[in-house]
Amino acid sequence: KGTLKRASGVEYKFACVSTADALESSLDWAWAGRSNGKYSIVCATDIARYPLGAPGEPTQGAGAVALLVKEEPRMLVFYPIVGTYMEDEDDFWRPLFSTTAVVHGKQSERAYLKAMEGAVDDWAEQAVALGLVKTGPGEALTDHIGPMSFHAPYPKMAEKGFAYLLRHFWRGLPRWQEVVRELGNEPRLGDFRTRDEFEKAEGEYMKRFMETSRFQAEYNEKVADGLIHARESGNSYAASEKSCLSILLETKARKGADLAGRRGGSGNYGSGCKAKASSWIIEEGWVRVARRFGHAEKLEHRRPISLMEYETLHEGTRFPDGRKFVVEPENEFVLVDVTSQGYRHYRFAD
Repeated sequence: KGTLKRASGVEYKFACVSTADALESSLDWAWAGRSNGKYSIVCATDIARYPLGAPGEPTQGAGAVALLVKEEPRMLVFYPIVGTYMEDEDDFWRPLFSTTAVVHGKQSERAYLKAMEGAVDDWAEQAVALGLVKTGPGEALTDHIGPMSFHAPYPKMAEKGFAYLLRHFWRGLPRWQEVVRELGNEPRLGDFRTRDEFEKAEGEYMKRFMETSRFQAEYNEKVADGLIHARESGNSYAASEKSCLSILLETKARKGADLAGRRGGSGNYGSGCKAKASSWIIEEGWVRVARRFGHAEKLEHRRPISLMEYETLHEGTRFPDGRKFVVEPENEFVLVDVTSQGYRHYRFAD
């Protein structure tokens, strides 16, 4: 009691997907029967910052999320099947000499969609082989998954990722023939002179698909409520997907949704690139837990700042009046100093 000397701690780094890596490790610890009644905590905290005036600047954000992992959870029961996809991409990274990220936007978007599809395919292959999911005639694997949360660098990317998966799993089904009758056939690379022409046509087709009533019904039921957080607070990198998941469940609870016993899914992506897909079952007592998350209250607690305050914070300089903080800290740890060797000193502000 009163010490952390017998606790174990480790840091995970793989862009935004590192939270899924850390959670999988904690789940492995519990699944293997090694936790002996103890809990593990996964903390993800991150800041998205781009150069002033850069195209990515409006998507900036910051956030943190903490997950309590134990053998008998009150809210979500994760299954020991994790789908993974990884390959080498230079789509997005922050060099060691820079405080802001380098972004290859279109390449990163393609990598996100490709990796997410690959991770879900890997998960589906395992789930079907183990009898976890059984699809009947005319059914898609996505029909057996309810609420879904995705890594959301910006809300439209998560929406597009979900649309990409629906197109992937609906092809060959009767419902896809209805889509084709409405939109025409999907663009094929071989029908275009250049890849740019193909990607332009593909983007237009995706946009039209996302406007269909069939897609909108699925999106509003399963995904949309989780993107409130991303719209309000911007990109929170490693904290993004689980922040979306928590506000998704809180919003569903406040709407009175009956989700007990339903299977949901999480899709994580980290630039570089790697994606992970996992699924969980919602427990009977989920509403009581989800209602206490308090996302709405946290978002309402914010206050607007001036352009001068924003640029001062962005550049890490001192305020002209000598202030260190926009809002004085209260009941939280505060960074007060970084030594020449890089050692960080904190204090608790009560």
